[in-house]
Amino acid sequence: MSLIELHLENYALLRQASLEFGEGLNVLTGESGSGKSLSMEALRWCLGGRAGTAISADGASGRTRVAATFRDIPERAARLADDFGIPENDGLITIARQGGTGKASIRINGAVASARTLSAIAGDLVEIATQGESGRLSDSFYQRELLDWFCGAAGLRREMAELYLQKTALERTIARITEDQTKAVEVRAAAVAVQRQLAGLELSEERQEQLRAELAELSAATRIRLAAGQVRQAIGGADEQPGARDLVSALLPVLHQLPMGEQVASLTAAIDSLLVQLDGVLLEARLLAEGSAGNPERLAEVEDELSRMAAAVRRFGSLEAARQEQEEAERLLADAASAADLTSLTMQLHEVTGKCLAHALRLHSVRLAASCDLEQQVTALLCELGIPEASFLVTCTLKEGASGIPSDGRSILVNPDGADQVQFLFSSAREMAPLPLSAVASGGELSRVALALRVLISGETESATLVLDEVDTGIGGETAIRMGEVLASLGKSRQIITITHRAEIAARADTHLLVRRVVSAAGTEGTIESITGQERVLEVARLLSGSLTAAARKRAVELLESSVDGDIRPRPAASRVG
Repeated sequence: MSLIELHLENYALLRQASLEFGEGLNVLTGESGSGKSLSMEALRWCLGGRAGTAISADGASGRTRVAATFRDIPERAARLADDFGIPENDGLITIARQGGTGKASIRINGAVASARTLSAIAGDLVEIATQGESGRLSDSFYQRELLDWFCGAAGLRREMAELYLQKTALERTIARITEDQTKAVEVRAAAVAVQRQLAGLELSEERQEQLRAELAELSAATRIRLAAGQVRQAIGGADEQPGARDLVSALLPVLHQLPMGEQVASLTAAIDSLLVQLDGVLLEARLLAEGSAGNPERLAEVEDELSRMAAAVRRFGSLEAARQEQEEAERLLADAASAADLTSLTMQLHEVTGKCLAHALRLHSVRLAASCDLEQQVTALLCELGIPEASFLVTCTLKEGASGIPSDGRSILVNPDGADQVQFLFSSAREMAPLPLSAVASGGELSRVALALRVLISGETESATLVLDEVDTGIGGETAIRMGEVLASLGKSRQIITITHRAEIAARADTHLLVRRVVSAAGTEGTIESITGQERVLEVARLLSGSLTAAARKRAVELLESSVDGDIRPRPAASRVG
């Protein structure tokens, strides 16, 4: 993967400039103040870094715009771009950032992107190690990743991630089943209530009409029965209360005592006739009452069933809706599917949790052992790169927390990467206590730490472009030669971009960019161009002596014709001063 072009518009001195980079080692050289550092500052800003003072404000010069184009994109960066909806562009990614006094706009392959999207993708494209922009190198997660690459723990990391995935899957399953069981109790209670309300009901329009017709018949029969009973009671009497027949019959003895004249005889005959009629009416009333279909118990049952149907309609909206609820309640209550065996799952979770802890502790031991080797090798290489009193330390401690896994009186926090908190510490002098990289290292020191780390893990990871600034600060002679060898050799496995003032480093470059400061009537402007051949010889000679003497030119040719030879890993520690 490589950065193939960086285009700048209105970035301080760089009004219109295009930097075309190649594979391997790319160097920028030029006079002081020509704009070398501006180009790297522009790259940092384009990739989401803080805006520098060089960004021009809105005005006659126009808005500042920087665009960086990459090819052979790492798999993870390509996947992220796809996840964020970035359009495909023949395997290229172009990041463009534009801004002035207002908020900067970001586009990736022409699509508007957020700062979060830019940060996620750019992190896999470029690794920048410059003063105030340590980026990934100061991130503890990335430091742990570097340590794992150094000790070859990729396999252990994958196994750790698989175990942790099993653990979290079991935890989710147990939580889901527990929640489902709680919900099932509530659902069952609701189903029981529905079943109780609708038990025994045939919920249909036909049944409702049948009941209504039966109710009408039963109601009529009951009224007839009641009326017949009242007639019987009125004529025949009841409960020692005389009826009409008794009262009429009581007149006959009185009439029989009277002289039987024509009128009395006529009245007696009329009474006898009336009694016969009353007996006939009484018989008809009795037969009607006894033969009526009226049934008070059945009437109550029909009225109750119709009342429950009406209540169901009020609750569920219709008889059909009530019937569906009735069927669903019966289904839920009849469902005999057994719940998952929580006891078995809990035992599995306990076993996997134990394996997670054991694997995290094993990974911790591997990292801890590798930390000592990494410390020694980085420190030795930093001595060769011009920091003779460098001290590089790696701390690797187990993270603890209340929600962790109990272990020997501690609670270890385990995640897919293990349980380690890794931090790189550095000091450039013996009297200085080692502190985190971002807190103590200058731009040149940080660049050399990044270079040393990348030398030691070269070829282990997807190679993002490595940008180093001030990497040659304060070095000379053999150290500059050694650094040139290191950079050139590392450039065989990844793209390196660095600003240098040393001819020994510039001569090793695969691509040499020259930055010039041009003064004209229109103002001062910086230009950048790739140089080769005689023009490059002259620039290397200038770096050697500051003037283009014959000796400087001859030495420049010798440097350019030389090649990297031998292993670039640290030489014996005896080279360390003191």
